[in-house]
Amino acid sequence: MGEPLRTVYLGSGRFSGDLLNFLLDNGLHIHAVITRPDQPAGRGLRPRPTAVKTVAEERGLPLFQPHSLPDEMLVKQLVNIKPDFFLVADYGIKLPQDILDLPLRGCLNVHPSLLPRYRGPAPIQRALMDGVKITGVTMMLMDEGLDTGPIVAQSQIEVSEDANAGFLEKELARLAAYMIPEVMRGLISGELVPHLQDESQATYAEAVRKSEACIDWSLDNRRVHNLIRALSPTPGAYTYYRNKRIKILRSKTLSGGGSLKPGEIGVEGKEVMLAGTGEGDLILEVLQPQGKNTMSAGEFLRGYRPREGETFSNTPLTP
Repeated sequence: MGEPLRTVYLGSGRFSGDLLNFLLDNGLHIHAVITRPDQPAGRGLRPRPTAVKTVAEERGLPLFQPHSLPDEMLVKQLVNIKPDFFLVADYGIKLPQDILDLPLRGCLNVHPSLLPRYRGPAPIQRALMDGVKITGVTMMLMDEGLDTGPIVAQSQIEVSEDANAGFLEKELARLAAYMIPEVMRGLISGELVPHLQDESQATYAEAVRKSEACIDWSLDNRRVHNLIRALSPTPGAYTYYRNKRIKILRSKTLSGGGSLKPGEIGVEGKEVMLAGTGEGDLILEVLQPQGKNTMSAGEFLRGYRPREGETFSNTPLTP
C-alpha cells in the first residue's frame, strides 16, 4: 500500500467535531487540524475551545488556531506538509484563494444539507424549523463563494418528526464520514466529475438570531415543535414562566384541535404536561428552568405545581 493521503482538516463547530471523531474512528489519517481560536463564553467569559480543538487534543493531532487568514507562519507550515486535500466542515471563516490553492487535489467541503438548499451557517437548524422530511450531506469542491462550489457527491437520509438538532448533527456527520474516503478516491481516479449547482434552487440558512429562540405560542403546535427540536440541545427554545426564563428541550405534537389557549399550561396526571398553541396542544417532555438542570415534565410538575390557568409568556410579566 502507498503512503496515506496527506489530509488537513479545517473545522470548528459541533457537526465538525463529530465528523472528525467518526473519520478517525474509521481510520482516516488526518495530518493536521486547523480550527478557530478559543472564544469567551459563559457568565465568566472564559475562553472556550471549539468542538474540533477538543477532539484534536484528545486524539493527539497537530493543531493550529490562526486568528486570521492568510497567516504567514501557517501558510509556510502547510506548504511543508504538502497536503493532498483540505477537508473543510463548519470552519466558520472564509478561506482566501491563496489558501484554497495549497492542496494538490483541492479543498473538499462537507456541508450538512442537500445543496443548493440551505447554504450558510445554520442548515440543520433551518431545515428542522421548516419541518423537512429529507435532508442529507453534500460534498463539494470549494470556491471563493459561500457553499457555491461544484458538487462532487450527495447522500440523503429521512428526518423523523422527533429528531432534534443534536441527533441530526451526529447522524449527518456519521453519513459524511462514510462518504469521504470514497469521494476522495473517486476524485483521484476521475470517476467522480463535479457538476455546478442549480442557482435557481438555492436557499440560504442564516444563523439563528437570539430573538428567534423565544417561543411564540400563537403559532400552531407543529411550528412550535419544530422550533424546539431545531434549537435542542443548544441554545434551546425558551419561554417565560413566573417571570423566569425556561427552556423547552423536547416536545411532541397532539393531533386534533387543542383545548388550551396559546401558552396555557395543562396537566394530565402526575407525568404529562401540555401547553396550548395557536392551533393544537403540545406535550412538553423535557424542560430546563433558569439556573437549573434539565428535568422531565413529571419532575417539573412536582417541583413547580402549576396552577389551573397559568400560562407561559413571550416576555417577563411586569410586577
